[in-house]
Amino acid sequence: MQESNILKTKQHFEILDGLRGVAALAVVVFHFMEIVYSDYSKNFIAHGFLAVDFFFCLSGFVIGYAYDDRIGKMGLTEFLNRELSDCTLWLFWARY
Repeated sequence: MQESNILKTKQHFEILDGLRGVAALAVVVFHFMEIVYSDYSKNFIAHGFLAVDFFFCLSGFVIGYAYDDRIGKMGLTEFLNRELSDCTLWLFWARY
């Protein structure tokens, strides 16, 4: 099956994946340090919860960059079907 012009991928930025990974790791460390130190003044990553916002901002940029020129050709229904199917797979995987 040939790939249509709509589905061709753009340049991939590995640095964005790395930054998202660092943000996810910061959140995990933050939650671990909450258990160790209940006093936030002793926690070296006391504002680690902000990494969640950073992670979602980067993810929004990545999705927006991937679909910016395709959304007009693809249509809203196909876009939502693709995104919801991806979310459904992740939810199924995370459940088990």
